[in-house]
Amino acid sequence: MSKHPIKILLIEDDEDFRVSLAVRLRAQGHEVSEAIDSESGVRAFRSDRDLDVVLLDMRLPDQDGEVTLKELKQLRPEVPVIVMTAFGSIETAMATGSAGAFRYHEKPLDFDVLLEAVKDARAEKRHALARANVPLAPKGATRWKRLKGVPNNRPIIMVLG
Repeated sequence: MSKHPIKILLIEDDEDFRVSLAVRLRAQGHEVSEAIDSESGVRAFRSDRDLDVVLLDMRLPDQDGEVTLKELKQLRPEVPVIVMTAFGSIETAMATGSAGAFRYHEKPLDFDVLLEAVKDARAEKRHALARANVPLAPKGATRWKRLKGVPNNRPIIMVLG
C-alpha cells in the first residue's frame, strides 16, 4: 500500500484489461478512474484537476490515441501521459514521443515496470509544477486559497462607476 496514493486516469476500451489493471493499481493503494473511450477520458481529465498520471491506450473506438494524447497535452501539459499499445511500432513510439508522451509501453505489460513508470511520472509532474513555480494546493482548496499562497499575488479591487 502506498502512503501517498497516485491519482490515475486509465483510458482503455478493453474491459478485461482495464478492470484487471485498475484492480492491481488500487491494490497498490492508488486512486484509479476509468474511461472506456477518448470522449469520456477527456471529459474525466477536464473535470479532475488533481490527476497525477494518465494511462492511455492507443487504439480507442472513437478516436486514435495519438489525437487524444495531443488533446490531453494541450489541456494540461504538466500531467504525464503513459501510452500503452498492443500494436507497437517504432513509428508509433516516435510519434507519441513527439506528441508529448511520458513513456511508451507495449502490451502485454510488465506490471512492475508500469508501476515504476507511474511513480516516475508523478515525480515528473511535481518537478514540472515546481519549475513553473506553481504551488501545490491542498485538496479541496478554493481558488482564493490557491492564489493566497502564491507569492507576488495581491487582490485587485476594481472600482467601476
